[in-house]
Amino acid sequence: MKLTMTQDQADIVDAAVNAVRRATTDVSDDDQARRAITALSDGGFLDLASTAGPLEAALVTEAISRSGVLAPVGARLLVGDVCGLGDDPVVVGLVEGRRSLVRYGTAADVFVGVDGDDAFVAHRDQATITPLAEGVGTPVARVEINNSTPLPAAQAAAVARRWRIAMAAEAAGAMAGAISLTVPYVSQRIAFGRPLGSFQAVQHRLARAQVFAEGTSWLARHAAWADDDYLAACAATYACMAAVQVYENTHQVTGGIGITTEHGLVRHTRRLVGLQRELGGMNAHARRVTASRLAEPTPAAVAENVA
Repeated sequence: MKLTMTQDQADIVDAAVNAVRRATTDVSDDDQARRAITALSDGGFLDLASTAGPLEAALVTEAISRSGVLAPVGARLLVGDVCGLGDDPVVVGLVEGRRSLVRYGTAADVFVGVDGDDAFVAHRDQATITPLAEGVGTPVARVEINNSTPLPAAQAAAVARRWRIAMAAEAAGAMAGAISLTVPYVSQRIAFGRPLGSFQAVQHRLARAQVFAEGTSWLARHAAWADDDYLAACAATYACMAAVQVYENTHQVTGGIGITTEHGLVRHTRRLVGLQRELGGMNAHARRVTASRLAEPTPAAVAENVA
């Protein structure tokens, strides 16, 4: 089954992506985060999760990720929303514990952290930030939180849930972006007198990658629509498994050109490496699937909204 966006959703996504693309054209990777969030602020998109809903915020996150723009869109639209950031044009960095590697940590104005079952918010001047020379598909900094404001238990649970949804949505976009670059390449690359993509082995690899990418997208969207802990953990777990499949299969069929920055595949696949390690990685997400399922055998959102 393949669902389609409503016209309103399609218009929101197109407007957000176009605004971010215009703002980040010919901008260095280190500066894209700030430019993208400012563009979303100018367009009135930062409070999207509160006004339109988490699903619309996830759709925008996925689409901007697919475009290849390097910005913490999911962190700002989905996680920032439950922290009460409203429409403030701030870059959000997500921290595991009190000290961790943080994507976009150098550009972040506010850090939102998850430490076990607790969560907190810290401003930039409450943290020690050490930029790293080499990131994982995005700029990365080592961040140590020196002081912070704890969040209530309900907000803490929402932060972790939205983080997982944001991760899955961004991963889905990166996977789609990787496949969209790989398919034209194997269609045009001639090997043994015929297009590389005409070989069944290549077709099988890309079909497998597409299945995992679409599965991640629909799970992330379902989790955002329901805004449910169990579904968010399922989406994050699946996204981690899918990231490995898409990474391996797209690089396998593109060969040496795929690892060059000129081709562009690594702009998507390197992000997958970092994303699948966030918030404890696949094993931690899988444990959360079990814990949330045991806590509530039938997720409320599923029972109410799915016949």
